[in-house]
Amino acid sequence: MSAEVIHSARKGYHEPVDILPCRESVLRKRARAIGSFAHTILTEGVVIYERP
Repeated sequence: MSAEVIHSARKGYHEPVDILPCRESVLRKRARAIGSFAHTILTEGVVIYERP
């Protein structure tokens, strides 16, 4: 993900945010471990950009 894409994704979102680009397949695989960072992201995180 380029800096331009990340900036564009945040256009309407003005709260502090950590953007962690990651392939969905990798994130879902890592999230299988309950309590992992990836699991927390998928259960509590907010999507601010998603490809169509």
